Amino acid sequence: MRVCVSREVQRCLLVGLAGVSAFSVALAAPPKAKPVQKPKVSAADTTTTQGQLAGGPAVFGTTYSVMGANHDWNMSLDSAWYDVVGSPADGGFPQPNQKFLYTHWRFKNTATGSNSMQDGGFSGSLVFADGTTQEVYFSTYRLSDLKPLTMEFRPGQGIDDAVSAVLIPRDAKVTKIVLNESRVYVQGEKVMRYFIAGGDQAVIRR
Repeated sequence: MRVCVSREVQRCLLVGLAGVSAFSVALAAPPKAKPVQKPKVSAADTTTTQGQLAGGPAVFGTTYSVMGANHDWNMSLDSAWYDVVGSPADGGFPQPNQKFLYTHWRFKNTATGSNSMQDGGFSGSLVFADGTTQEVYFSTYRLSDLKPLTMEFRPGQGIDDAVSAVLIPRDAKVTKIVLNESRVYVQGEKVMRYFIAGGDQAVIRR
């Protein structure tokens, strides 16, 4: 028996078969992977390193106008060197596992009135080649008389033979001298940093 199907019925059958085929492909396709959501991190979960105090590099032998807590000077750190021989002015003599880091300074009072260093020095820190830091106090004295630099400076008066000695480990290499002083013309500065390349035994001497 022959079955006749109209063109309209054939068209409907073809559309239906196409829909079934598309449905089958959709069922066979793998589901799309959901995007991986990163865990939310709160401020309490983050860890940040402590930032360095604001301050820029300083150059040995260069005169700077500084205005710290107790100072108002033109100041120059002229040189730095190691030595294992001390004197009573240095506060003693180094032990076999110690040495001195000597620093040579020049100062001039730029205040409108008399000025003094009060306790004869200023604070800072040393950074070593291994990354460790030592807080220090640069207690200065005059080479001419080996007395602490507590003298009164008249306006415009200065000296060029101030020396400080700081005890450090015998095998230490200083790579940075940090002074807790700010230059007058550097806005927001808290410290000045003198870099010593490699921390070599020769250091810097003028």
